[in-house]
Amino acid sequence: MRKLACLILIILLIPACKNGSDERIKDTDKNSGPELELSLNLVKGETCRHKTIAESTVTQNLYGQVMTITLEIEGSMSFIVESVNDDYYEMEVV
Repeated sequence: MRKLACLILIILLIPACKNGSDERIKDTDKNSGPELELSLNLVKGETCRHKTIAESTVTQNLYGQVMTITLEIEGSMSFIVESVNDDYYEMEVV
């Protein structure tokens, strides 16, 4: 289960682990905006760090009393690149 949770997290966080500025922007159509190609370009043995900050405000009305709760959740995770393959990276959570 832990491996599945880590895999889902990695898939969601891939853009944040971008190493370098290798984006290629192509102006394909003036109406659709630029096309962006993202890539990681990670190296075996390299550490990739990801930091997430999420803010949320919840307002609820309970028996005529309004309560507003502001939440901020912060987390960080580091990965070591164990191997580089054509289509994917194998990483270990540090």
